Amino acid sequence: MANLEEIYERSPSVRYRILEGQAVVVRQDVAEVLVLSEVGARVLELLDGKRKLFAVRDLLLLEYEVDDEAQLEQDLNEYINQLKEAGIIHCTED
Repeated sequence: MANLEEIYERSPSVRYRILEGQAVVVRQDVAEVLVLSEVGARVLELLDGKRKLFAVRDLLLLEYEVDDEAQLEQDLNEYINQLKEAGIIHCTED
């Protein structure tokens, strides 16, 4: 589980571009292309190596209609873990 005090950034081998609300992600090291949803693209954009994960959560709460803050936090945690496993992001403290 990701710690909300951690700071994440995109891996150096990852390039992405926002097109029509979706992120097209290119993992150059394994020649893979992924497409992320609008919210997924926004999370990736916010993982800039400067913001702690709690700040990302707080911005998402402001920008999207969220009924259940605990569910958002759980979803964000799962998504962070998926991005880490895919090699798209890493914690700056690693």
